[in-house]
Amino acid sequence: MRVSVIIPCFNEAKTIGHQLAALAHQRVDFDWEVIVVDNGSTDGTVRQAERFRDLLPQFRIIHATERRGASHARNVGAEVARGRWLAFCDADDAVSGTWLQSVATDLETHPIVASRFDGRWLNPGRNGRPLGQRHDIERLWYPPFLKHAGGSGLCVLKRHHEAIGGFDERLRILEDADYCIRLQLEGLDIHFSRRAVLHVRYPSDRSGLFRQARLWARANTALYRRYGLGGQAVAEAWRGYADGVWRAIRKLRKLRNPRVRSAVVWQVGWHLGLLEGALIHRVAPVPHHATHR
Repeated sequence: MRVSVIIPCFNEAKTIGHQLAALAHQRVDFDWEVIVVDNGSTDGTVRQAERFRDLLPQFRIIHATERRGASHARNVGAEVARGRWLAFCDADDAVSGTWLQSVATDLETHPIVASRFDGRWLNPGRNGRPLGQRHDIERLWYPPFLKHAGGSGLCVLKRHHEAIGGFDERLRILEDADYCIRLQLEGLDIHFSRRAVLHVRYPSDRSGLFRQARLWARANTALYRRYGLGGQAVAEAWRGYADGVWRAIRKLRKLRNPRVRSAVVWQVGWHLGLLEGALIHRVAPVPHHATHR
């Protein structure tokens, strides 16, 4: 079998149907399978997924309840996958019509392929969150300055996944960045596929936007602590942090604009998370524009 599409999920009953319907519309001339890995959902996610059993090839639903988190669910799915290549997708996103064919073509010549993100289709009228991976793969803005790709739409040869021990199940946030770093430290490069478009979903409200920014910023400091090779001078890092806070404060006068309001919510959450992470992990705050999906 050529490709195993692995979808980790936890309480995604409202969104998983969009992703599975998008996969059901893929048209390819090779064998592939879809593995939904339920991480202990209680909202009917599995029931929604069952509706697609006859619409998708080699469709399986398995359970991964020993440990909470997307890392564990992805690893369990990868362990039972029959495909030579693993294609990870999140349950709240949706692949484009030619996504599977595009990643399969690129995987013929590249060991790791990252999809191109689009935030417009699933988020009409919602703005303000920085969206990376639209034009290229982003890099960490701190040592070791390696590429970072989102876990959704990330495809890799199964043997490379196994060689690094899969996703780190101790990590709940930015586990995909850690995964990418470890693959690259093994000498592998990540290819950005402009043809393989993945429609990503934003948090549904500003409280979710704030929480996401805060957690991602805090997780960046953890990655910096784990992999940073020297990094910035402490004084320089704190000056950069203060500058970012000041720019966020200056935007407060434009809060009447809904788009600016969402951007400010994101920046406030981001800077709070950086401060918390710096204190928790005893490092200087990484730059405010560090990696984000």
